[in-house]
Formats: sequence, structure tokens, C-alpha cells
Amino acid sequence: GPNPAKTREDLQAMVEFAIENEFEIEILYVKADGSEVTDVIRPESLERGKVYAFCRGRGSYAVFSLDRILSGKLV
Repeated sequence: GPNPAKTREDLQAMVEFAIENEFEIEILYVKADGSEVTDVIRPESLERGKVYAFCRGRGSYAVFSLDRILSGKLV
């Protein structure tokens, strides 16, 4: 799919590709408070619209809602 990805369908395909191939994705994400943040994640699984990933910025694992990822780029 396109890189960067912006639609939910393309983002889901990118996350699945990253999981299978152990890639990282730089994401633009809308936090619960409405602010936007850019971070690099290494997705490990995708279940019911939730991306379970290691978040480089936090230095720990986190869960991201696929619906709140505005764009993603393989890095």
C-alpha cells in the first residue's frame, strides 16, 4: 500500500505488514485529549481495531486505536 498511509484500510494493511516483517511505523496519533503526537511504534498485534505495540517514545508497550492514527510511515 501507499507509504505514508492515511486511510484506515491502508493503515491497517501497513500495521499488518509491519507485524509480519518486524518493521517500525512512524505515526501521527490523536490522543484522548485531542492533541496530536508523532511517535515511532513497533506493532506486535492488531485486535478489534487496537494496535498493541512497543512505543519508542515511551520506552514501553502501549495500545493505540487504529481510528485515531491519522497517518503512518514505515521507517
